[in-house]
Amino acid sequence: MGIETLELWHAYAINREKIDQEKIRNLIRESWERSRSLKVDPLFNGVSMVHKNELNRRIQNRKDMLEAAMPHLHKLYRIIRNSRTTITITDEDGVVLDSFYNDELKKMKNFPIPGSIHSEENCGTNGVGTALVTGKPVQIIGAEHWLKDNHNWFCNTVPIRQYNRIIGVLNLSCPINIGHEHSLGMVSSTAYAIEREMEMKKVLKERKNLVLQQRTILDLLDTGIIVINKEGLIIQNNEKAQQILSNRGDWTGLKLSEIMDCNHDFNDTFAKRQEFENYEIPVKIKGRHTYIGFSSAFIENGDSTDGMVLRLREPASIRHFAAIAGGSNAIYSFSDIIGESREVSDVLKLAELAARNTTNVLITGESGTGKELIAQSIHNSSERKHKPFVAINCGALSRELIQSELFGYEGGAFTGAKKNGNPGKFELADGGTLFLDEIGEMPLDAQTNLLRVLQTGNVLRIGARHPNRVDVRIIAATNKNLDDEIKLKNFRNDLYYRLNVLQIVLPPLRERKSDILLLATHFLKRFSKESGKYIDGFSSGAIDVINSYTWPGNIRELENTIERAVIICENELIETSALPPKIISNLPDTAHAGTVPAEMGFGNSRSNGINEVELDYIKNLLSKHRGNLRSAAAEMGVARSTLYNKLRKYKISVEDYR
Repeated sequence: MGIETLELWHAYAINREKIDQEKIRNLIRESWERSRSLKVDPLFNGVSMVHKNELNRRIQNRKDMLEAAMPHLHKLYRIIRNSRTTITITDEDGVVLDSFYNDELKKMKNFPIPGSIHSEENCGTNGVGTALVTGKPVQIIGAEHWLKDNHNWFCNTVPIRQYNRIIGVLNLSCPINIGHEHSLGMVSSTAYAIEREMEMKKVLKERKNLVLQQRTILDLLDTGIIVINKEGLIIQNNEKAQQILSNRGDWTGLKLSEIMDCNHDFNDTFAKRQEFENYEIPVKIKGRHTYIGFSSAFIENGDSTDGMVLRLREPASIRHFAAIAGGSNAIYSFSDIIGESREVSDVLKLAELAARNTTNVLITGESGTGKELIAQSIHNSSERKHKPFVAINCGALSRELIQSELFGYEGGAFTGAKKNGNPGKFELADGGTLFLDEIGEMPLDAQTNLLRVLQTGNVLRIGARHPNRVDVRIIAATNKNLDDEIKLKNFRNDLYYRLNVLQIVLPPLRERKSDILLLATHFLKRFSKESGKYIDGFSSGAIDVINSYTWPGNIRELENTIERAVIICENELIETSALPPKIISNLPDTAHAGTVPAEMGFGNSRSNGINEVELDYIKNLLSKHRGNLRSAAAEMGVARSTLYNKLRKYKISVEDYR
């Protein structure tokens, strides 16, 4: 190819003769035509350069590309540094911005040094210029170059794009005698990596800017700022900081100890460069002890620290965000309560009355009746709806743990305590509502401390010397009879009177017969949507079962039952067969036979009595489990002794099924 190409070049470029186009690549032929049209002298000796200042401007203009490229260029150069090869990166005009090379190559003509211009307008056909014109990876070999001085070069060049626009090229060049056709693939991979690096940096920068914008907005809205210099003097603050510390006036030139009363040594914080976020520090403001959340950041100037920025948040603000982040917020309202019965109507009237007042509320009822739903609805309809709703299950915590959970603790108050201490549920609920679920399970010593908070409105953290005032509305709930617990000396009567200002008694589901199917339909729609199934409703048999069952687990049991039925259901209607056997086996004797799944051989007529239904049901189970009583009883959800009694009742011989 070399000699023939050289002859073609000489004929076309020097003698300006016509040549056989089939003997030269289209890419080269078209570039030669452009070079002749541009009147580029093929015998031009040397290369054009831009001024040093212009080069610096171009480097700055393509700073992002160069920063993204450097790690990849160094990696590529480590591979080829022992060969006589140069790597160059140019801008969109073909001006070399940087290069990596073996010193031996500097002796070659037209060596691509930074500032040299390699566009087709200047050099005719060449790797850099032709790649810029075509927008494609190119390989220009020897005499394919327009300039005679470039005939000893083997060039592999790939465009670099950003936002679908060429912003430069990557070029790998070497003497023609050591060039390899596969080198272009290596250059293409590196160029692609540079493009991805730029894209990643762009995304990271955008995200960083977004975070900074959001943080700035939040700071402007609810954050106090104090800036101190390295001498510990205030040089700047905002109005929010003065508002939080209740100290107006000019703070410039003052020390922190002159504007607030606290024992924390901020000079030590600065000296040790202690960074903290929302670190609660006890502060005395106008004779009242409280906690202010401080965050620190340092002003760096090279190797020295010139100052410190303190961000201040009011404790209520910190705890409100902490409560929401921890899931302590009310999501239900009265519109979420399903029911049209008189019993539900009476409950709602009382609950809505509670929402219009600030008095303590005691909600009683069996497990699964929706006590927290009512509590959240009261909160969300009250004047505290924009404040925290914090719930704690008094029965789920040990005697030792419930005190620290409710009232909080100071740092180092006990073994395992957090260094900075921890606010309790009362402080987290400040300004809002504290829901004490299963209050009947609370230990007596915790009841004593709870009573003190209700009487005084002050919370004393474990290990603290000064109490913290809180404004909290209490809603308590229990499934126990607290009058009986008082007689058993398990519950304080004075605490009971404090809580039981307004009592709401939730009826069990069995006393809300008219609401059962309404609730079941509500759950069916919800779970059908979640599962992606189309289920239109319940069969008449399933409706009979649902309405006849006593639902000892109340709404929670009904909800779980419908969820199970939706999972099992393969038709457009929930059949009785989709309901748990335990429910069917525990139906009252007044239930209809049609409530039992016909497909299991439970009878064909709704006029059959429950005994006939149960008989067929047991026979089917025995047949299914081949007379294994343990398995049959387990599927029925009853004890084996109960199944034995039923076998005697119906005079069924187990041996007939083994």
